[in-house]
Amino acid sequence: QALEGWALQLGAFGTLPGAQARAAQARAAGYRRVFIRAEGRRGARAGYKVLLGIYPSAEVARGNLPEIRGKGLEGFVVPHR
Repeated sequence: QALEGWALQLGAFGTLPGAQARAAQARAAGYRRVFIRAEGRRGARAGYKVLLGIYPSAEVARGNLPEIRGKGLEGFVVPHR
């Protein structure tokens, strides 16, 4: 079953190690639902997005922004599909 809802995107990276470092930073801040999603088309260079959480609505996700900022992270709301 696919995980759908809303997430906070913590960054986009051109390399997997960059994405892994940001995910590790989020985990060190106490977050467990951290995902790395590979993006890109066939034949194109891949990119990696770091997503935090799966929230039932954009409003709930947005409500978590002050908390993550208080832990030294930045993010914005995106669909999680």
